[in-house]
Amino acid sequence: MKQAVIFEGDYAKTAQNPGDAPFEIGQLEDKLTEVIAAQDVGEFDSNEIGAEGGTDFRFFMTCESADALFYAIEKELRASRLTRGGKTILRYGPPGAPQQVVAF
Repeated sequence: MKQAVIFEGDYAKTAQNPGDAPFEIGQLEDKLTEVIAAQDVGEFDSNEIGAEGGTDFRFFMTCESADALFYAIEKELRASRLTRGGKTILRYGPPGAPQQVVAF
């Protein structure tokens, strides 16, 4: 059963220079992608940045175990200032399945 890990943040609250945020978000995405691949715990599926002109961003990752994937990437997420004030959703199945929220 596919599970998911979704990170949600707002770069206007955390980026030193909001104009640099897309670059910084890309760097974090690259780090997460590397960790996920190296530990073979799932895949980085996609991102969403500035939906409807906002300053929010989301990372979507899929896996067999949301707990294992989160354990693998938690250190990288917590090390980034972009994630402060954000949250990670561990979804244990398809949309609508039980989930756990981890605040940053």
